[in-house]
Amino acid sequence: MSKDIGFLLLRMNFLYSFVPLAKYLKSLGHTIHFIIPQNLDSKPNSLLWVDNKNIAKKIIDNNGFIFKNDVQSLKELELGILFSVEGHGIQEQLPYNVIYIQNFCDFTTRCINKDSKHIYKLKHTLWLQNDYFHYIAKEIGHQQDTLICTLPGYWEYENETIASVRSRYGINETEKLATCFLPRQESVYQKETHLRKIEWNTSRFPGQDLVHAIEFAKLLVDKRYKIILKQKQKNRNDDLKHMSNYIEDLSWYPFTSMDLSFMSDLCYGYMSMSIMDVAMLCGSYINIEKNDYPDEVFALISQWYNGDTIVGHSVYKQIHLLDIPEKRNDLTKLKENIVNAKKKIERFINENC
Repeated sequence: MSKDIGFLLLRMNFLYSFVPLAKYLKSLGHTIHFIIPQNLDSKPNSLLWVDNKNIAKKIIDNNGFIFKNDVQSLKELELGILFSVEGHGIQEQLPYNVIYIQNFCDFTTRCINKDSKHIYKLKHTLWLQNDYFHYIAKEIGHQQDTLICTLPGYWEYENETIASVRSRYGINETEKLATCFLPRQESVYQKETHLRKIEWNTSRFPGQDLVHAIEFAKLLVDKRYKIILKQKQKNRNDDLKHMSNYIEDLSWYPFTSMDLSFMSDLCYGYMSMSIMDVAMLCGSYINIEKNDYPDEVFALISQWYNGDTIVGHSVYKQIHLLDIPEKRNDLTKLKENIVNAKKKIERFINENC
């Protein structure tokens, strides 16, 4: 039976998760609504800004979805189901099914921080990538329905090849490509929460992290890699932004960060959840480990280590001694995971919505 399905769009970086899922559900005969509420934050990627809203509307219109702007009350919507990223925009129980797509490293703060704990007490469904995220959800008392399968942001690459994605950036398929997901240039203070026993900072020496990133990039250039230095707009590196190989997000959909994770021969980052994207997209990754992190945050990252293509090295290890994984896994597993996830979400909607 056809259903009205909504996607609660507050920020541009929700699009890469929403659009592949919306396309699939539309192909099953459902009517797709993108909901932009009245109350929006003022972050650079917010739908509050006209330029962002125009880009989003074009993507939504081009895919044959319904664009609902300036929605006052979510309760008044006539939907069978609403998708949200991590519960953003949800403050109360709604009269229809709601699924939180738990997408980002913010799971360690959004889900764990006391000021958002109430969101996870509502009778809504969590869509999680794996059992470790489920473990954290249970630790904060979530006892409602849970979906555990490949998140929809990865579905975009079901029928892509390395060559097809690189062609969007004018990069030859045969070129050795490495992407550095740059560390922040400033440390970020993290407050104590009901799961964290300590207050902590993302780095005691952020300047040294940046020096490390550049020095490792130089080593990779010597090994004939083409280097891309990637940073989020909100964390802009003023000392690097003039460099020709420094980029921020060029596209929200397809999403630049995901494209880089998919098409690079090697990625590296500094306790970044980009490791999850690279692992899911069958790439190779080096996590530069810092000991400033609480155990549960470190475990979210180190769970992806496989001793082969996804590895970790201490930030204090000499750069020339770092082992470099120079291969990627076959994409067959990714495609299988996506097919299985599509079947699971279709079955879930049919049985619960």
